[in-house]
This record gives sequence, C-alpha cells and structure tokens, in this order.
Amino acid sequence: MLSAMSLAPGRQVEHWQLLDLLGLEANAEGKATLEVRLVRLRKKLVEAGVREAALQSIRGVGYRLQALLNIR
Repeated sequence: MLSAMSLAPGRQVEHWQLLDLLGLEANAEGKATLEVRLVRLRKKLVEAGVREAALQSIRGVGYRLQALLNIR
C-alpha cells in the first residue's frame, strides 16, 4: 500500500485502487478489512518514527500519504 501511495500522483489513491491492490471486494466487508489494515499500517509507521498523520483519510475519495518515505 505504501508503495502504491508513494508512486501515485499527489501520493493519493482512491478506495477502489487499494481494494483492487489487496484483492478485496468493493463491499462493506472489503472496506472494513481495508480500514483495519490502514489502522495497523498507521501504527507501524508511528513505531518506525513517522509522525502520526502520515496517512490522511480523504472522505469519500481515498487516502493520501503525507510523509516522505524511502521505500526499499
């Protein structure tokens, strides 16, 4: 997910793009699973020393990566 966000224009991806990337259906269950994964990703980023607002939720659209990351 981080790689997709960092390579996306404006570092922003839509919900459906993340669902597709993870192989999830665009239904309530898929969206709930995506939310859980994003919560866990935010927690891991904080543990790695990235500020808490690294992933911004854009209501009705998707998510934006606010932090500059070096992905290896």
